[in-house]
Amino acid sequence: MGVRTAAFVDGLNLCHGLRYEGFLTFRWLDIEGMVDSLAADAGGSLGKSLDVTRVVYCTSLVANKQAARRQDIYLQALE
Repeated sequence: MGVRTAAFVDGLNLCHGLRYEGFLTFRWLDIEGMVDSLAADAGGSLGKSLDVTRVVYCTSLVANKQAARRQDIYLQALE
C-alpha cells in the first residue's frame, strides 16, 4: 500500500489556466485520471507509491448567466 494522498483541485484556476494556455479543448478532462497520473509521476520521483484516496474539486460560482449554465452542466458531469 502506498502513501495515502488526497488531491484538491481549484476548478476556477484550472479553467482559466486552460483558457489562457489555449487548451480549452481539454476542459472536459478526466480530473481523477489527471490526479492519478500526476500522483504516479510524483510518487516515482519520490521513490514512493502515492495512493490517491480522495479528489476534491473546489470552485466558485460564476455570475454570468450563460457561463453559469455551462458551469452547472460541467459540475453535474463531474458528479
